[in-house]
Amino acid sequence: NVCTKKYKASRLREAFFVLCMFYVYVIYSESRDVYYKGQTNNVADRLERHNGGYEKFTGTGAPWQLKCCIAKSTRGEAKILEGKLKRMNRAKLEAFIIKYGSSSQDVSEAKS
Repeated sequence: NVCTKKYKASRLREAFFVLCMFYVYVIYSESRDVYYKGQTNNVADRLERHNGGYEKFTGTGAPWQLKCCIAKSTRGEAKILEGKLKRMNRAKLEAFIIKYGSSSQDVSEAKS
């Protein structure tokens, strides 16, 4: 049936899109009282690397807590948002986390 084929193709594209997402994330170390901003295509693995001491900047300060994670469709978009977050002062970053922290919506228009 044509409708079933269209539905299957649509679901396949949707699954591919989800699998190819890139994420901008903000993590926080209570012991160091510092935020770290980054981007990746696998947030769980990246957080594990930060908490495992495999990354230079976050090698100390574990446990790192995920405070904000935002999905983007391309690495370029993720890098642009990551750069904006890295330029924010602490007060603006914390306001951003409060506003978008529990959301995966597109915030590409975020102001630095």
